Amino acid sequence: MFPFFKKKQAPANVPEIIPIQEEGGISIAKCWTGKEDADIVVNMTDASKHQNSVISIVGSHGQGKDFTGKLILYRLCKQGAQATILTDGLSREEYGYMCDQLGGKNVIIGEENSHINLFDIRKPKEGSRKCSVLTRKVQELLTVFRAMYPEMTPEQAGLLDALLYRLYKVKGITYDNASLLVEDSDQYKEFPTIEDFYTTIKLAHLKELDDFTNVLSQFVDGPYGWFNHKTDVDWDSPFLVLDFMKYRGQIEKDSTAKDFMMAYCFEILSERMQDEADKKAILMRDVFFGENRDVMKNAPFMLERDTTLSWSKHLCQNAMPCDCTVITVTSVFNDGIDDAFLHEIMADSDVQVYHKIFSHLVPNVAKACHLSEKNAKYVSELQRGHVIIFADGKWTWSDVKADDEEYKMMTEYPSDIRVYGRDWQ
Repeated sequence: MFPFFKKKQAPANVPEIIPIQEEGGISIAKCWTGKEDADIVVNMTDASKHQNSVISIVGSHGQGKDFTGKLILYRLCKQGAQATILTDGLSREEYGYMCDQLGGKNVIIGEENSHINLFDIRKPKEGSRKCSVLTRKVQELLTVFRAMYPEMTPEQAGLLDALLYRLYKVKGITYDNASLLVEDSDQYKEFPTIEDFYTTIKLAHLKELDDFTNVLSQFVDGPYGWFNHKTDVDWDSPFLVLDFMKYRGQIEKDSTAKDFMMAYCFEILSERMQDEADKKAILMRDVFFGENRDVMKNAPFMLERDTTLSWSKHLCQNAMPCDCTVITVTSVFNDGIDDAFLHEIMADSDVQVYHKIFSHLVPNVAKACHLSEKNAKYVSELQRGHVIIFADGKWTWSDVKADDEEYKMMTEYPSDIRVYGRDWQ
């Protein structure tokens, strides 16, 4: 008399459905075992389970990648992780509500009252590393300045190395990690700024650094003086969003400034990763193949690939010792995609999440990600919300589900963003 309820089942021709359950992890999707939903649970910072702590999410435009990335990040936040997001625009619309609910800060590079000093150093968790954080910081700063000044010679690098140590010593910061803090307190000492570094170089009267100093001056009081500020953002914010799109538009034709800005962003991510918080999470959204409102008209833009790729690999390869989970979200929507570039992104991920990829793009993606013909076919036949996950050496079909509270967190707009139907008709 009563209609039978349609039995839930996976789509035809998908990989075997294998639930993955790692102790202390978070659910990234659900799979149907034939009787009930089973969570796909991964603990990315468990070195006994994973070689690295990176989750890479790949798919075509509009297939739910951002939702999946945000959901994984939010679930990590609910476990107490300190979250940092690097994104290329629409940060208030995409992350504003979550940011406000979690007491975070939205930093739009180029706007006032949203500065983070490049020279700041975060103290690592006690006992996590025996090496000097100042040594690490100096090496990373030299990498940032090489992005700004690619002609840097080994001789110039050696001079800048010595001057950076001198610069920090003036502020009372040495190889001893304890020197980062004011004695008998938890307060950080005052860190130098770009202007302090510029002055230190000028006072050294080294002709070998004249060309470098001329380039650096643009970031002191020149057109890119925004970077020369002390930090006015809470480093310990539980949720920090870095949005570089507005500033990128201002420096579109200046490759030096673009490379410096990207290196700056990744250096901030690196410091957040080093922080002494017990758990950290980083989400990099379309940092590799950018996506914006005019994407279909203007085709994808690539950020400065050498800078972006080398820094992202640095973060991915050093995340696990820092108890940090890295999530990358990458759109593929053009048949001119750089196969080698996508391969490098996926090579550092121990868990890969594939959303649907349009059939004409599948050959390129399959080649870049070393997908078998069968697995590539699975990816091309996915429906929105369904994913193929590669984890623990297994391929399995799943779907991404959020409960009501999570769904609101993923989709609600903050109060300062006017929304048709909510704020006006």
